[in-house]
Amino acid sequence: MDRPKQLFQCFENFWMKSLKPLIILLVLAFCAYVVWLWQNHLFFYSRTVLKAPIQFEHGFSLTREFDVGPAATYWVGIEYQKVFRSSATMPYPRNEFTAKFDVFSKDRLVAHGGSDTFPSWQEPWILSRDHVVRGLAPFDAKAGLRYKITIQIVNASSELASAEPRVMVYLDPLFDESYSARGQFVICSGVGIGILVAVYVAGHLVRSRARKQG
Repeated sequence: MDRPKQLFQCFENFWMKSLKPLIILLVLAFCAYVVWLWQNHLFFYSRTVLKAPIQFEHGFSLTREFDVGPAATYWVGIEYQKVFRSSATMPYPRNEFTAKFDVFSKDRLVAHGGSDTFPSWQEPWILSRDHVVRGLAPFDAKAGLRYKITIQIVNASSELASAEPRVMVYLDPLFDESYSARGQFVICSGVGIGILVAVYVAGHLVRSRARKQG
């Protein structure tokens, strides 16, 4: 047997022997990471944890329970139908209602806010083509817990009578930016490990066949 062939076989033997423990290590690390994501509610979670219809009427109140996913900052907001086009003189819609809310966890008040939480120049809005979301205030939630919100409409413009408003509790958009990256990493890691397993199995089959023929 010539020397290049011997070197190739030595490399092949070393590669096949090293590949098996590498695959086992990668599979264990991958499973541990997926379990960690699952335990911390960082995988397959809902970005909007509550969306319930309300009415823009004086004195209207609503109480609802909801569950959160990951430990993060969540926002309470009110979504309603409105066609708004921002401009340099009016970048955001004007306030057309007054609302206040309380968030409880096991009967303990964890957050309080409303449409007057921020000054007018800091008011948080999410603008879409045919509806807007007026953010009222944020609060910090612990992973996987159940919360209860009570919201009250103090007053509202008569123009909003048919605006189909809904109270929302949703993840802070800044936290949610890494959701796609985590999902892509899990998918790519799983595919990469699958390829390594396929290479190991194919190499093992080729070596077994070569031994039988030899």
